[in-house]
Amino acid sequence: MQQASNKPNPIKEPLPALMPYQETLRLFEQNVYGPIPILSDVVIVEKKQIAREAFTENDTVWQWKVVAGYGSEKRVFHIVLISKEETENSPYIIAQNFCPNTATVPIDGITAPNNAHFDCSQGGMIGSIFGYFFGRYITVSPYKMILDRGYNIALFYPSEFVPDSQSDAPAVTSKLFKHSESKPANIAIWASLSNWLAEELKTANSRRPVISYGHSRFGKTALLSAATSPYIDGVIAHQSGTGGASILRDRTGESIKDVMASYAHWFTPKFSSFAGKENTLPIDAHNLLSLIAPKPILLGNARRDVWSDPEGAFDAAIAATPVWRKVGLSGLTAKRLDHFIPEDDIAFWMRPGTHGVVKEDWPAFLDFLDAHFGGSISPQ
Repeated sequence: MQQASNKPNPIKEPLPALMPYQETLRLFEQNVYGPIPILSDVVIVEKKQIAREAFTENDTVWQWKVVAGYGSEKRVFHIVLISKEETENSPYIIAQNFCPNTATVPIDGITAPNNAHFDCSQGGMIGSIFGYFFGRYITVSPYKMILDRGYNIALFYPSEFVPDSQSDAPAVTSKLFKHSESKPANIAIWASLSNWLAEELKTANSRRPVISYGHSRFGKTALLSAATSPYIDGVIAHQSGTGGASILRDRTGESIKDVMASYAHWFTPKFSSFAGKENTLPIDAHNLLSLIAPKPILLGNARRDVWSDPEGAFDAAIAATPVWRKVGLSGLTAKRLDHFIPEDDIAFWMRPGTHGVVKEDWPAFLDFLDAHFGGSISPQ
């Protein structure tokens, strides 16, 4: 029942300095994520229309089957694109799913993966439990709301490409990178999928904004994608926590020891060497945010989600703000964690409740997108 304060509580330890982009990225690759790969040899082997008006008037649902890798080894994953092409440059939101596409887009015709780790489809026991604890939108996003506000969405199940499993991921990663001395971890690999997709969407329409979105582990991925892809124009990182937007050396919430005990496949092995010694890390969350500047960022949080450390995320936003100020932008202007200013370059969203995606979240996400990308939604 612990709750985060709505008032800033600046950390007492000094933070690493803000550094140039390439030096900062190098330190994150060495110490946190491993090398950020570039997906190559990509072939979209099938583009299939699945449905029309599945969620709202004049929408279309497409599915792409993609075969890709980083060399000779290839793997398959599927992307679902839901669009309402009534505007010329309507933005695309890229989302990564906890659940297979069949559960996330519950309509006939979506291809089921061969390696789903659990069934979180609507009506199933696990799906019901998952939704009860983590909110109505943890599996199925409010597509009608998103489309009616002028946004398209492209989503996929990253575990279809590299499984979100501490036992299964290393073997897949070793095959994909069998000729590489240093192997990326899952978050870096998943980010490379979003980075490729963002470039593909921009190739079709270079004026169309692309936003990376993710919750929890995929909030970490969304931040890394925005930091490393020139084709991503903004990011919504909801409750991204350790290895995401929250300061590590404030020793609040999930620790490096905690996350590496359960999810070592997300990060490079060296990350565990900083467990209990977070103040020796040469970078921290504010440095990750600085890589994204001057793109707009929304950091989503909940008061009772102390495990994801909302106060640490607010401290990171404060510490990263000078990078935006340097180019004449505002960065974070909020003075309290519960002061949501959608127009801020680093907007901070704090609601009551716990870890998950609930009914209050998506209206706030879309208000942020309207503030920064609403001008891109113009009549044909």
